[in-house]
Amino acid sequence: MKRKLKTTLLMGIGIGFIICSTFNIISKEFFQEEINDEYIKTKAKQMGMVDPKDHFVKKDIYNKEVKKEEPVMKKKNEKELIKVVIPKGSTSEEIGEILKSHNVIQSTKLFLRKINDKNLEEKLRWGVYEMKINASIDEIIEKIIVKK
Repeated sequence: MKRKLKTTLLMGIGIGFIICSTFNIISKEFFQEEINDEYIKTKAKQMGMVDPKDHFVKKDIYNKEVKKEEPVMKKKNEKELIKVVIPKGSTSEEIGEILKSHNVIQSTKLFLRKINDKNLEEKLRWGVYEMKINASIDEIIEKIIVKK
């Protein structure tokens, strides 16, 4: 009697596995969305991720793909201003290099340290800015962070 019960129980479990596996295979064929590059990009954007092509192509300052605008000096209220262009998608390191190349800051390392200390790496904005030559790093950071 016990042997028959064990055999019946194991057969029931085996049949259950077969039925579940068959249902799983059939349901995947009918209900699964096709996963392609466009689907992945759409889901990634919904989650707040960026496409590397949008982020790095056309603006890599090290590959000189972006035309670097020459700094324009202006006199405005007796304070020297310089035009600084920060390309879309620039990292904090790239922004530091841009600011240093325009002589807006003296030290890229100090700029990056302040950005990291204040946890502002993700809040820097791209765009065209007029910066004071003698501005403090805190003033410069305040000018280019995202304000909420």
